[in-house]
Amino acid sequence: MKEIFDYSTNPKTLLNFNQVYKDVKILGSGFFGETHLVIKNNIQFSLKLIKPNQQNQEQYDREVSALIHLTKPCHPSLVCYKDHFIIIKNKQKYYCILTDYIHGITLEELLKRQRLTYKNIKAIGLWLLSTISYLHQKNFAHNDISLSNIMATYDGQLKLIDFGLTCYTARRTKHLTCLKHRLFNKQYSSPELTSGLYQQNVNFYSKTSDNFACGLVIYELLTRQRPYQQDQYGRIISAYRHISQPCLDYVLQHLLLINPQKRSTALQAYQQLQQC
Repeated sequence: MKEIFDYSTNPKTLLNFNQVYKDVKILGSGFFGETHLVIKNNIQFSLKLIKPNQQNQEQYDREVSALIHLTKPCHPSLVCYKDHFIIIKNKQKYYCILTDYIHGITLEELLKRQRLTYKNIKAIGLWLLSTISYLHQKNFAHNDISLSNIMATYDGQLKLIDFGLTCYTARRTKHLTCLKHRLFNKQYSSPELTSGLYQQNVNFYSKTSDNFACGLVIYELLTRQRPYQQDQYGRIISAYRHISQPCLDYVLQHLLLINPQKRSTALQAYQQLQQC
C-alpha cells in the first residue's frame, strides 16, 4: 500500500534559478547528492540538491514533510525550511530543498578540535534531549541522530540537521510513516535495529532508537569512546562501560539500556540530567 504524503511530491520547476540565486560553493557531497551555499538578496541559504530516483524521491518527500511540519514557524533548534523545488543543472534534474545556512561546524568536527568541559557536554545533552522530545511530542522520529548531524554555530547555538530519514510515528498516515526496513547508521544504531525487533512495532521503536542514539552522542562527547563493544554488524557484545560521574552515568545507562521497553524517553532523561 502506497503511503500518503501530505505535501506535493511534484514540486515546481524553478527555470530561472541562476537569475534568482548565486551559487557560491559546494558545502558537502554524499550518496544522495550535494549541498551548496547560495545567496538570494544578500541572504545566505543552504541548498540540498538530490539526484532523482525512486529511493531519493522518498528521502526527499520525508525531509520536506518533516521540515514543513516541524519548522513552520521556524524552531530555534532545527535547521529551518524555506522552500523546495526542481532545477536543471548541467542537463541533470535535481530535487532541491532550501533551508537556513548554518554558519558553524558539526559536533564531530568540534570534537576533533577540542575537548569539551563537563558543563559544555551537559548543556549539549540537555539541548539534544529537549529537541528530540519536541520531535517525539509532534509524533516524528529523526532516525539519524549522530555527531555529524548536529551543528554548533559560531555564535554558540546548536542545530539538528538532515531529516531525510525522519518518519511519522502515529498510526494514521498523514505524513510518510516509519518503515519496517530502513537505512540506518550502524555507528549509532540501537539493539532493536540490529536485532530486527524494530520491525515488530516501528511506531514505538523509532522513538526508542532515537533515545539510544542520544545516549551514544552524549557518551561519545564525554569519553570519546563507545559504551559497548560492537561487532561488524553493530551488535552489542559487551557490558555497559560505566563513567566516573555517578549522576550522568545513571542518565546515560538508562538511555542506553539494551531493552527498549525499559529505556528512558528523551523527556525523562532530560528531567534526570537537569538534576546532575
